[in-house]
Amino acid sequence: MDLSEDQKILIKQIMNTKVVDLYTYVTEFLKPQVFKYDIKEIEEKKRQDYEKAKDKIDDYLGRVKKTGVNHGISGVSFTQLEYSEDEIEEMRKKLSNFGVNYSDFEKSIKLKGEQLSVNTLKEEIYLLDDLYSAILEFLSLWNILEEHQFVLTVPKQITKNDAKIFFQEVESKKVNPPMKNINKLITQLSQSKNDI
Repeated sequence: MDLSEDQKILIKQIMNTKVVDLYTYVTEFLKPQVFKYDIKEIEEKKRQDYEKAKDKIDDYLGRVKKTGVNHGISGVSFTQLEYSEDEIEEMRKKLSNFGVNYSDFEKSIKLKGEQLSVNTLKEEIYLLDDLYSAILEFLSLWNILEEHQFVLTVPKQITKNDAKIFFQEVESKKVNPPMKNINKLITQLSQSKNDI
């Protein structure tokens, strides 16, 4: 069997135990694009969206009052209370979708019956969009080496690292700009208040 130069280099790396499975082949030999979200950039974008929406939210909050319930001897009575600055700030953040929802970045993959989760906000993943033929070539070469007893394959537990190599980049769906979402939410909240 004639081997290409890349295959010869790969076999040497297998012999030197630098490549011992698919994960090490991908990370050590192919070295694909590593992807990780920039949490600081996301938090900054959320803060900017919040600053843009603050006035509209304040307008809404000016019309909403906190209701207190008093239980007394003569029965239950309701009083209108003012929100504290901390409560107002917290409501502003909730209405503007200020916080980063970390669960949006939690991706699950099922490998050999194992359900594995990778949080793409906190962990690096590998994008293999155009490397499928290289992976198939590696698996074929590994199979040939195994048949000739040059490598011994033993069962192993699937790990989170194994899951990190099964990602590809996809174009995100168009999302409504935050201002439209906030305006829609404020309108819905105002209508529900009027219905009460």
